[in-house]
Amino acid sequence: MFDDPQAGATYTVRFRAKADVPRRIWLGGSIDEPDWHGIGLNQAVPLTEAWQDYQYEFQAKDLAAENSIQFSFGDQTGTVWIADFTLTKGAK
Repeated sequence: MFDDPQAGATYTVRFRAKADVPRRIWLGGSIDEPDWHGIGLNQAVPLTEAWQDYQYEFQAKDLAAENSIQFSFGDQTGTVWIADFTLTKGAK
């Protein structure tokens, strides 16, 4: 969840990640209430067995009082490591 979101503002998501085998996960943002629609972040993240830095920007839209950023791991079993996650707001 992230507090005090502003529609139209640009946000940057940064993190480091790796997996035990190469795989793809999804990074998304949505409102945290029914109908759980997206807020402008929907990104495939290709992971490898080595730590890598990732950075994705999105412009927030269709926000609600509560919104969240999620990682979706799909139907592939294995281990994924995520570290140093930050969400920062840029210019509107």
